[in-house]
Amino acid sequence: MTAPHKPCLLVVDDEPEVCNSVSHLLRHKYHVLRAHSAAEAIELMAQHEVEIIMTDQRMPEVSGVEMLQKVKSRYPEAIRMLFTGYADINSVIAAINQGHVYRYLSKPWQPEELEAAVDDAAAEYRRLVEWTEELVHCQERIADLEQENQQLRALLKDRP
Repeated sequence: MTAPHKPCLLVVDDEPEVCNSVSHLLRHKYHVLRAHSAAEAIELMAQHEVEIIMTDQRMPEVSGVEMLQKVKSRYPEAIRMLFTGYADINSVIAAINQGHVYRYLSKPWQPEELEAAVDDAAAEYRRLVEWTEELVHCQERIADLEQENQQLRALLKDRP
């Protein structure tokens, strides 16, 4: 019997204790990767199929919003979450409005709140994957029907 699939969560924060705390809390339900910079996060995403990325807004080289913009262009299917301990609300609102962020969390968070938010993100990822698969199935069915339609038109054209 195979083990059930654990969704992959990437936590990005320049404070290692935050990454460790999230990893410790969610390790039973999720495959948790940790990165301490945007560059490290991008590298991990190239090596793993990351379903959820959760990043701090305030980091030394690149803000969380800027990193999520890059992630969205390269990995549009990844669910993006942002957290911060600061009231940098203008950039958070801009990121949400531009579609870069699925959910925003304030630091410090309650463990139940964090777990519920990540569970919601995982459910959204599954919903999007299922929707994409259904879309592909519909497109294939349309192509089949168009071919059948052309064949029927050809038969009708040849009839007296």
